[in-house]
Amino acid sequence: MRLKMNLLENAYDFLNSSLFYYSHAERDFRAWKIAFINIVQSIELMTKEKLRRSNKFLIYENIDNPKNTISFSLALDRMINILELPLDKDDIQKIKKAIALRNQMMHFEIDFPVQELKAKYSVLFEFVLFTIDFLMVNYIILLTKGYGKKKLI
Repeated sequence: MRLKMNLLENAYDFLNSSLFYYSHAERDFRAWKIAFINIVQSIELMTKEKLRRSNKFLIYENIDNPKNTISFSLALDRMINILELPLDKDDIQKIKKAIALRNQMMHFEIDFPVQELKAKYSVLFEFVLFTIDFLMVNYIILLTKGYGKKKLI
């Protein structure tokens, strides 16, 4: 048996996981951490998918040696500069701060007010809706294929 997902399926899997943990966060505040990490990861993969659709080499650090994919920050910059993603500077800063917070959660300690995490999550969720529209993909189709079925680990 193999676990195989393309870039977009992987993005939606992280989104569905995020929504699952979001739905449990009021009962277990630690679920906010996983919900937040997963929504940021989902947006990163959606961003890379949009770049890939434009040119498959845009997701790589070195287009002459397409081995390592770019960071989320660089992917966002490429979306803005190359694909002309219509975002204002304030929104870009919010997303970059979310990236930094996700990285802190993944690689170090965390001490962050849950209320602020909720507020940041809602901003990111709005961006997800915008990104899905920008990608012109049908999220409902993927949900009906079973990507929306998630169990708490």
